[in-house]
Amino acid sequence: MDHTRQLDLLADMIAASHIGTTYGRSWHDGPMALQFAARESFGFHVVISGEVWLLARGERHLLRSGDVVMLSCEHVLATDPELKPVPFVEEDVLANAAPEGEGVCLLCGAYLVEDMLEHPIFANLPPLVLLSVNDRSPSVDGLVTLLDHELRSQRPGTRTIVNRLVDAMLVQILRHWIESGCPQARGWIGALQDPILGRVLALIHNDYDAGWTLESLARAAGTSRSTLARNFSAAVGTSPMSFLTRRRLEVARDLLARGTMRLDEIADEVGYATSFALSKAYKREFGVAPMHSAAAPRRRRA
Repeated sequence: MDHTRQLDLLADMIAASHIGTTYGRSWHDGPMALQFAARESFGFHVVISGEVWLLARGERHLLRSGDVVMLSCEHVLATDPELKPVPFVEEDVLANAAPEGEGVCLLCGAYLVEDMLEHPIFANLPPLVLLSVNDRSPSVDGLVTLLDHELRSQRPGTRTIVNRLVDAMLVQILRHWIESGCPQARGWIGALQDPILGRVLALIHNDYDAGWTLESLARAAGTSRSTLARNFSAAVGTSPMSFLTRRRLEVARDLLARGTMRLDEIADEVGYATSFALSKAYKREFGVAPMHSAAAPRRRRA
């Protein structure tokens, strides 16, 4: 699978899998050391102005103006690596922010994910990806400029535009990572580099409503059932059919959130024979019934 198809599949799956974004831009004048916990989100930092130390996984990195870093692990940003960090609290940071143009300026974005540690996509992203200002595509620079401009201007429509730009930043970071050879690729992201497994992942992603069986997936990918089952489970950490179930239920959850379709219509859309079958699988996967997780229209009476 080539880099373009890898990226398209990554972008589509990520867009369908996270439940929101949050972001902020702030100035820090004087000593600063903020500790970011790894909980239900992962995200990125951009140094707009100045320099700041990143402490993560026992490593130290000096981030300079323009550098971008994506993290899914606990970390500290500090003006001095010897400072004792305090937990990051958004309200406190904004309340104590320095005036515009003084000290270090940071632009931060986070992607909110349910059950991130168990999620087949986000759990397998690398804990740290660094895009140095001198070692990346110029398109990242353009995106940083746009993000900074929108957050500074706060014009009508800024929230919508920034949400899209924050998602675009994730794709840019992953593009950089893929084009650098996906070092330490894990899970299904690493499996994308295998032509057979990449084909199966694309089929599951794009044709999730088809009546797939292990045999039909293997045939479409040009391999045997046993080989596919063994290699897919070894690379992705779950079976092809379990991965298909997760994909279908994620689409169902998204459709439920939109609130424009009845449950039986959603079941048909994602490849389930009945709404009962969908409800049973949904509750097993997410722990709640569909009717309790979104404002889906009730089924009309005959």
